[in-house]
Amino acid sequence: MNKIDFNKNNVYLTDHHHYHFDKVLIATGGNPVRPNIEGVNLDNVLTLRYHNDMKQIQRQAQVHPNICVIGSSFIGMEIAATLKKEFKDKVNITVIDSNISPFERVLGEKVGKSL
Repeated sequence: MNKIDFNKNNVYLTDHHHYHFDKVLIATGGNPVRPNIEGVNLDNVLTLRYHNDMKQIQRQAQVHPNICVIGSSFIGMEIAATLKKEFKDKVNITVIDSNISPFERVLGEKVGKSL
């Protein structure tokens, strides 16, 4: 992306293409963090950052239906929901986190208690 023109509601790319928008969401994301635990670098431990990462996760879910998502913030919960929606009863998904409630780290302890 090269520029956002909020007066004309256009996003301009570096290759000079542009896209008109009604609303724009800037979601730059973050880099996936691999925890310092044994086995984290095995072939069946995946992270999500790019579209191709999601495709690899979907391929693995077809072969390995018991899925553990580490992290209960937005990306972790979204990947769990997306896989469950796509594969329905063909997968078992467990979400684990060091916090007590989903989204607690980013939305605070009070929000986590209300879930």
